[in-house]
Amino acid sequence: MSPQGFFLPAVIVLPCALHGDKLRAMVKNFALAVLCLFMPLALQADDLSLDLTCKIPEAKKSLKDVTVVARLYEFDPLLADVAATEVDKVVISGMDIRAGKTLEFSLPLHAERAERRSYYVTVFIHPDAEMKERLYFINGFQKVFEGKDEESLKVELKAVSK
Repeated sequence: MSPQGFFLPAVIVLPCALHGDKLRAMVKNFALAVLCLFMPLALQADDLSLDLTCKIPEAKKSLKDVTVVARLYEFDPLLADVAATEVDKVVISGMDIRAGKTLEFSLPLHAERAERRSYYVTVFIHPDAEMKERLYFINGFQKVFEGKDEESLKVELKAVSK
């Protein structure tokens, strides 16, 4: 249950015999009881967890000390002119790619679910820590967490053509 779904009645009907300090004490105790019962539900985060496995099939050439960057983005699917927000990022530096060998590695990405939001993931492999040039990437728009909070996803990274 999200905080927006939490509802506290604005009007409390009390017996007419209560007034003054007794009325205030009763209202205070009632409000405290309602908060104690429902606030943990309202504050409970819907955690999202993605176990992303990336594969580079038989690399054409060997590369040393590449940097892998995976990003998880959140966006509002109803707003086309608003940029997505990065909600998690994993960077791995110093990875080696060997020619003719298949490389497979896993990356964990996490976030808290927001109402009315969708999510997608990107992965890029850069030749160095400066991350100006891209060597490999996920081809296409990779949406995640559609109808679920935990997901295992396997993607094949494509080489950037020059």
